[in-house]
Amino acid sequence: MWNIDEIEKVLSLIEVAIEYREDNHNPEALAIKITELINLYPSSSEALASATYHRDNQRRIEYNNVVSAIKNKTLGKEMAGVTSASNLTKYIDSRIAHYNYIVTKAERLNRAITHAMDGYRSILSHEKEAFKINHQNF
Repeated sequence: MWNIDEIEKVLSLIEVAIEYREDNHNPEALAIKITELINLYPSSSEALASATYHRDNQRRIEYNNVVSAIKNKTLGKEMAGVTSASNLTKYIDSRIAHYNYIVTKAERLNRAITHAMDGYRSILSHEKEAFKINHQNF
């Protein structure tokens, strides 16, 4: 399992790899790009799993803190009105917002890799067919 810094580094690498570049109609560049994305996909999955673990763990910690404060009647001003289930969920989600952000970003980049590979494969197929057509005329 990766720590948050490792997760964020991998997500940054994925963002760079997914970016559109001018050479995306060059078959060799496309093949390299597809290979790069294939190689990043397992890291993307690990980043998502690790981010989800950290978020869920932090949610559990925050939940236990709130429940303990409610039981001990030591609610601070920031927790006034938090005793309903829906308010408790919103309060805890606000306390773990950064973790929710990382999970959401990891999920979206994981999906983006798949979509980018599909798109690049389509462009590569188009370029391959165009090459065949251009070379049949000779």
